[in-house]
Amino acid sequence: MSLDLVFFGTPELARVSLQAVLEAGHRVRAGVCQPDRPAGRGRRLSSAPVAQACRQWEVDLLQPESVRGEAFAGLIRALRPDLLVTVAYGRILPPELLEAPRIMALNLHFSLLPALRGAAPYNWALIRGLAETGVTTIEMVPQLDAGPILLQRPTPIGSRETAADLAARLSRLGAELLVETLDRLEKGSLTPVPQDESLVSLAPPLRPEDGWLDPSRPAGEAYDRARGVTPWPGPSLAYGGKRLKVFELDFDRDRPAGEPGAVVALGDRGLKVACGQGHLYLGLVQHPGKKPVTAAQAAGGAGPRPGDILA
Repeated sequence: MSLDLVFFGTPELARVSLQAVLEAGHRVRAGVCQPDRPAGRGRRLSSAPVAQACRQWEVDLLQPESVRGEAFAGLIRALRPDLLVTVAYGRILPPELLEAPRIMALNLHFSLLPALRGAAPYNWALIRGLAETGVTTIEMVPQLDAGPILLQRPTPIGSRETAADLAARLSRLGAELLVETLDRLEKGSLTPVPQDESLVSLAPPLRPEDGWLDPSRPAGEAYDRARGVTPWPGPSLAYGGKRLKVFELDFDRDRPAGEPGAVVALGDRGLKVACGQGHLYLGLVQHPGKKPVTAAQAAGGAGPRPGDILA
């Protein structure tokens, strides 16, 4: 047996799950993703990974500007799905859609709910220095990421993982959990468990300003933030009144040798920047409108160099 699904998702995170569901033999009656958007310097229309996968697997593709309203809900009901499945779709489904499937609407979320509800769970897991995160499937309700838990799978966070690294790993772990969830729903062997509201934390969408590193804080905190905002919006420090993007970071917990933000040395690990506790090491830096350069090239050119202050 297999289930009839309508799959909602947009980015690569979701494409991995869609492929796993199809390979498991479930029937995807339609894939729903965000409309094609202009991208790159040429601003050419670019299809999302889920749209590309739907075309590859010959799944009917829907790309509505809005999923609200009776017209779209009627279209989904006409497909008579057993389940709606959402994975990083990017929009909240309205009540009329949640009521459309025969069994339920379910969501794959990239944290151990009720921790880190919201749009950027693996980013904030890194920014907050968590040692563990995971993936969760839930029955969807109108409130954001608040529905009863179906299944969960934890995983430790690597000390050097960036948001891009962690997202790739969670996409595979989540796809496996989603297929297990579908199999157990088909067999009727799952009992949803309400979330503990006293344990809720939030993971709001990242903003450009979330990339700023604060050298007055411990170096480990700045390093965790840098991992959480890589690749977007990218870690930055202020230099000369402008945004200086920084790459290939490292840190230590030594006693700082200068005021927070002071570039105290240039060595094999890069520019050594004093923090409130410990030091950051900047391997590459990028001035606005320029290409990234090594710390040594920066110190011999437009800076920063030992003696400068970064904020």
